[in-house]
Amino acid sequence: MKEKKPTIEECIFAILDRMRNLQYKENTINSYELKYQRFLEYSQNQNEIYFSERLALNYLDEAIGIKLTDFANEQIFDRHKTIYLRMMRLLGQYHQDQTFNFRFSRYHKPVEQHEFWIPHYDAFMMELSTRDITTSTIRRKEIDIRFMIDYFIQKKINSENHISRQTMDELISTIITRSPKSFNHTVGNIRDFSRFLYNSQRFMINLENLIPSIKQPHHATIPLSWETEDVKKILNAIDRKNPVGKRDYAMILLACRLGLRATDIISLSLENINWEAKEIALNQNKTGNHLALPLLKDIGWALIDYLKNGRPETNCKEIFIRHNPPYNKLATSATLNRIFQKAIHSAGLSIPREKKCGVHSLRHTLGRILLENEVSLPVIAGILGHQTIKSTETYLKINTEGLFQCPLNPDDVFHDEDEEVEDAFL
Repeated sequence: MKEKKPTIEECIFAILDRMRNLQYKENTINSYELKYQRFLEYSQNQNEIYFSERLALNYLDEAIGIKLTDFANEQIFDRHKTIYLRMMRLLGQYHQDQTFNFRFSRYHKPVEQHEFWIPHYDAFMMELSTRDITTSTIRRKEIDIRFMIDYFIQKKINSENHISRQTMDELISTIITRSPKSFNHTVGNIRDFSRFLYNSQRFMINLENLIPSIKQPHHATIPLSWETEDVKKILNAIDRKNPVGKRDYAMILLACRLGLRATDIISLSLENINWEAKEIALNQNKTGNHLALPLLKDIGWALIDYLKNGRPETNCKEIFIRHNPPYNKLATSATLNRIFQKAIHSAGLSIPREKKCGVHSLRHTLGRILLENEVSLPVIAGILGHQTIKSTETYLKINTEGLFQCPLNPDDVFHDEDEEVEDAFL
């Protein structure tokens, strides 16, 4: 006998209950509940009690203004529309197999204490701690494995013998809407966990053989980079007369001139600045590798201006901090991305609809400019702190002709030692 599917109302109740159990923020739950209630009322007016893609698409079109053709380019969606897409996918997934597909974060409670899965999870996390990988890499693997385990727990899978190729196909299908990079990372981490279970003889079945092979070429898409004049407009659009502007200018300048990642910029402390040696030295958050770069004059003066005339008094060791109490470090790299996007709009520039645009685009810009100035890939890899040349080769695809001026003159990187640095740097 075919199992009866839950109604829309039952799905909504289960999803909201699951969000509360996972300790989502109350305002997030309230927002979802309000939007679900509107969809439920729409469904009842259409005399529909079960979820269907047709019903969801009609609602998105009529009530929200999202058309089917928009799905080919979801990056044009604003936050409001993205939430509606997310809630419909949750409804569709739960209606299909009664699972709640979500992404864990550091704000969610610890992994559920499950008799079968927890020992395997704990053993894998212990093994990860012995590897020569960064904390952020371990955290990403943990999040993906928690996602996998949570899915199996919801499906009441308590034995390796209950996992089939179809089961793995269904698991992978729940993440198919993620970006290609995120999708590949998640599948790779699930493979890693599956391989561990088999090699450590915890499982007699190698689940890795059941995972579908879906590959995307490394850096299959062309990354976004900026024209030199546009970068200058973005920097000039920042109001450096106020403390927040002094901070924002210094951070974005670090990304423009040195190609630092957002996470390294917000973690930068005075200990990383060697004024006498004219150097910025740090351990990269992403790779854990040491990186030393020249302290260029404009960066030095921007830092001094912020430290002396903009930064609130605080015991926080990080240079760049919040300007509202408590005066702590900036929470995440997303904060810097929002600052950057605000500067883009202030400069009167538009973000290409098909591109995601964060501070990382300035890193791509620097890599392209260095390449156009005939700096070799190994040297560019050293400047950007890449672990392998493979990561640097992406700049071969964004190399354009006719660019003669740039935010960072490569000569500064290699010959800056010939120039005197102002007394204030010492």
